[in-house]
Amino acid sequence: MAGFSEGGRRIAAVFVLLGGIVPGAAFAAQKSVVLVVHPVVNVPDGESKAIATELAASMGRRYEARVFAAERSRLPQSLADDCVSDMRCAGELADRLSADQVVFLVMVKVGTKIQVDATWVDPQAGRTVPRDTFELDANGDGRTRVIAEVAPSMIPRGEIPVAGASSTKPNSKPEPALPPPSASARAEATAPPSELSGVAIAAWVASGTSVLALGTGLALVLSGIGEYDDLLQSTCLTGTPSARCQEQLDRFGTRSTVANVLLISAGLAAGTAIGLFAADADATITAAIPSPAITSDGFAMVWGGRF
Repeated sequence: MAGFSEGGRRIAAVFVLLGGIVPGAAFAAQKSVVLVVHPVVNVPDGESKAIATELAASMGRRYEARVFAAERSRLPQSLADDCVSDMRCAGELADRLSADQVVFLVMVKVGTKIQVDATWVDPQAGRTVPRDTFELDANGDGRTRVIAEVAPSMIPRGEIPVAGASSTKPNSKPEPALPPPSASARAEATAPPSELSGVAIAAWVASGTSVLALGTGLALVLSGIGEYDDLLQSTCLTGTPSARCQEQLDRFGTRSTVANVLLISAGLAAGTAIGLFAADADATITAAIPSPAITSDGFAMVWGGRF
């Protein structure tokens, strides 16, 4: 009984330890996003803080993340205005505020409106994505509604899990549809492909060289078959060849050597082309996919694809 009690105590201790580790690991896996209001033009500190705090609360309800607004006192005294485009500055700011991602909010008061330009930054991944600009009434009318509408678009899709996305409740309501993409997002999606890189150009040159060498080598081989048949039917291969036979043999030997060199070169060029295509992701052929687009003239179908 004493041994059993000792074993029972050990098992209980293991369960207690696991009970503390599992929630702690889940909490540690949750990312944190900080909202930084900078720079600010003609907007009082109290009002800018209230907007950021309300937006952080709305985002916290939307995403599986700890979203909070940075206190003005915790920001560096000389925070550069271009910190949003300086990945080193953004990374140091994220470390200072104990956050994984930063959403910069540029607030400018124009008349009775406060214009907010948002930019999402992930210093660890080195990514910067501008978000949609929105306006708020300076007197606060309709502010809650606008903030609730823009909160789902503050973080790029797929970067942070959406709250309740993993829920398996049978009676759960479907997630509301996101608003249509803005004009800037459509322009980014339909942007023309970038030019081929130097590695991709070299890959296509190697491919062309391989095809040319292969075609020429095969042509020499096919044209030499008839000449080889003539040599077999003649007396050039038996006894001492005459001057005419020696000329035919030399010509056939030269043709065979050139054909062998061309076929070997074709194989080497093909292998080089395959290696270059594999090394350059921009050279990968993507299928052309039709997609609808709204233009100034009406509705159109856009076909996208690149080499």
